[in-house]
Amino acid sequence: MKKILLILLSLFFIHLTGLAQSTLSIEMDKRVLKHYTSDDLKEIELKMPSKLKALNFYYSSSFIVYPSVTGATVDPSTVDVTEYEHLRQESKRVKTGLNRSGVTLELLSRDELKVKYNELENTK
Repeated sequence: MKKILLILLSLFFIHLTGLAQSTLSIEMDKRVLKHYTSDDLKEIELKMPSKLKALNFYYSSSFIVYPSVTGATVDPSTVDVTEYEHLRQESKRVKTGLNRSGVTLELLSRDELKVKYNELENTK
């Protein structure tokens, strides 16, 4: 009986070690996780580790939320920027209404994103 328990405990610790090694090196924004599976992200980290930082930046900081003139606002962490990506311009920022309350969303330009992605790629 003790041998079975020892074997089970050994397998459990081996499993935990494997889980620890399979986690990502950085914490991902929850919006990234809506669009990528954990397996996708692990593969990205293996092939292009800086892309994880770029994905986090894209989903969390590639836009600015401005309150309406009445003071209404939206929590930026709830914005899924992919819904507005078709409006993004190459070299100029674009502003669009976010909802009926007059809240405005400003998208950084693609050129600005490229600069930021290059910065992220050059940081450890």
